[in-house]
Amino acid sequence: MQSNFKMIFLGAFLVLTVIYVIIHNKLIRKRNAVSYAAGGVDVQLKKRHDLIPNIIASVERYFKHEEKLLKGIVSMRNQAMTTNDEDMKYKTETTISQLLDTLRVSIEAYPELKSQENIIHLQKSLSEVETEISAARRAYNSRVLDLNNAVQVFPNSFVAALSNIQKSAMFEAPSSERKNVNVKDHFEA
Repeated sequence: MQSNFKMIFLGAFLVLTVIYVIIHNKLIRKRNAVSYAAGGVDVQLKKRHDLIPNIIASVERYFKHEEKLLKGIVSMRNQAMTTNDEDMKYKTETTISQLLDTLRVSIEAYPELKSQENIIHLQKSLSEVETEISAARRAYNSRVLDLNNAVQVFPNSFVAALSNIQKSAMFEAPSSERKNVNVKDHFEA
């Protein structure tokens, strides 16, 4: 009787251990997928960072009175490249996106500038990179959703708590980008 109890206990322990290992490995794979997707975002951000000096150099002589904008872009780029805080990095990248949009609008005011071949090429490259950044962020958020769902569902939540596997933060657009755009504001002088 006692040996049956030991066998049942040992069998239950082995089954629970196998279940724990399977769930743990699944959570680790999901966490690694989030890291991989974050790396994809970083690759695209690096492309944008590499484009910024070329854009600044190309428009600099035309933008004497827009010097604050150019310095802001360079400053934000440097801050984004040096910070280790993920939240700060993404907030800084959002600011860079906003400043680059302002730069694009400013270029429109200079017909001789917007007709230059290198400016046209740089603007096209920047638009492509912005599209790739957007796609990489969507992929990242998809992986984060996968991980967060897995971490919050029982019995995964139990294994996640024991393994210290936590939810990740989604990349979210700032509230300023969620507001409806009043197109009329862009055409008033």
